[in-house]
Amino acid sequence: MLTEGEVAEIIAIAQVSPIANSGGNSTIKCVTFEGRHYAVKDYSGRANGHQRLTQEFSALTLVHPALPDDFPEPLGIAPGGLEAVHSWIDGVRPALDAHTVDHMLYLATRLHALSSRVLIADASPATDHVLVLGDIVNQV
Repeated sequence: MLTEGEVAEIIAIAQVSPIANSGGNSTIKCVTFEGRHYAVKDYSGRANGHQRLTQEFSALTLVHPALPDDFPEPLGIAPGGLEAVHSWIDGVRPALDAHTVDHMLYLATRLHALSSRVLIADASPATDHVLVLGDIVNQV
């Protein structure tokens, strides 16, 4: 974890950094601070941004220790609760080929194994409710 001061400095740098990626939930900026790259995820564009950030941060707190090469490390949350700092993972959008599908199956298998070792109380903040089955289909 980063100190509150380090998180504040990284967030300040992110305010003037270009967006590296954006999706339906957040924007991501790559920030270099003290020689290390960080991902700053900003959820301020969503009405439920604080909830989304809390769920993702909690989920990464559970899975990063078990799969550190595949998931970013959650390092801190800005005081407003709408921005989070994570370790930066270099990558590219993968082609949908046999190698990618193999890696997806590897991750699914590792996540399934991890689920048997996690207590429901620890996972509760990381869960999301699906109210409509079609939402799962759309995400897949």
